[in-house]
Amino acid sequence: MEGRHRRTTRGKSHWEKPPENSAYRYHVYNTALLLDTLGHFKTYFKAKLVPFSEAMPFEGLFPILSRVNLGEADFQRGVEHTTFDLNEGMVGGPLVCYEVIFPDFVRRRVLAGATVLVNITNDGWFGKSTAAYHHASMARMRCIENGVSMIRSANSGFSMLVDPYGRVLGITRLYERSILTGEIPTGRVQTLYTRFGDWPVALSGFLLFIAVLLGVVGRLRRVHRS
Repeated sequence: MEGRHRRTTRGKSHWEKPPENSAYRYHVYNTALLLDTLGHFKTYFKAKLVPFSEAMPFEGLFPILSRVNLGEADFQRGVEHTTFDLNEGMVGGPLVCYEVIFPDFVRRRVLAGATVLVNITNDGWFGKSTAAYHHASMARMRCIENGVSMIRSANSGFSMLVDPYGRVLGITRLYERSILTGEIPTGRVQTLYTRFGDWPVALSGFLLFIAVLLGVVGRLRRVHRS
């Protein structure tokens, strides 16, 4: 990002002292960091952690699970929908790794004011399998759903620039060291999904359930009469 001050977004680990009643000696977060040349920075703590890799599932409900060690990183979950003030009035919505696959989670980042999505991800463990392609395709869908552009940086590819309609404006190849530069639209396109979210799908599912239920009840009545 170029402007009066240069700003970069990158991933890091961040640790803090925990509350006195915590089972841990310190809390570690998978963190996205916005840093400029003046030394100012802002952090975003990843909220959607990979089960059994970054955190133990249900550990918040059952603290005893904190004693189970399966080699996971034991990161703490972030709770805020943080946005980054970028140059030229852009507001970045940081998304770490597979957070980008959750539609409503990304939607809430846009509702928090993001005008461009910033996805930094470690896809190296996918290797050259189709998973890297699927992950990148799902990232593009979030742009279409919310009408915003995306800057995606993947350590093994695919890094890419995507416009609000899901069109790829620039992309790197898998396991190819390169520098990707380009321009993206910074304006938002209003979408029904950003405005209404998933409730139309939930309503359709409910109406389908009612229709099936009425059909079953009607069939049982006819059988009883006969």
